[in-house]
Amino acid sequence: MIRPQHFRTALWLFFYANVKLQFVWYGWWVPARLPFSIAITIAMLPLLPGILLHWSKNRYAIVWAGFGILLHFTFAAMEVLMAGANRQPAIVSSFLCCGFFLCWNFVVVG
Repeated sequence: MIRPQHFRTALWLFFYANVKLQFVWYGWWVPARLPFSIAITIAMLPLLPGILLHWSKNRYAIVWAGFGILLHFTFAAMEVLMAGANRQPAIVSSFLCCGFFLCWNFVVVG
């Protein structure tokens, strides 16, 4: 039987997959025009509260992670609509964000 805990685990897997995607996206797939350290700092800034709160086992981690993923989904959706080299990683990011929110919905509804 599938329980909310299973969705919570999947939710964090989607979250950390999106975190790792940022390093692949800006480091290898489509290197940024900015220095890598600046690009990854900008990309990770919205995700950082979710990471830190999850590591400290704070109960609000899921809320802050959702906020960061929402910002990443907005950016990824914009990149998908624009023709350019960032379209493919943005599609992957969009699907990861959608997976996160699908799991988030089941965790919250219970």
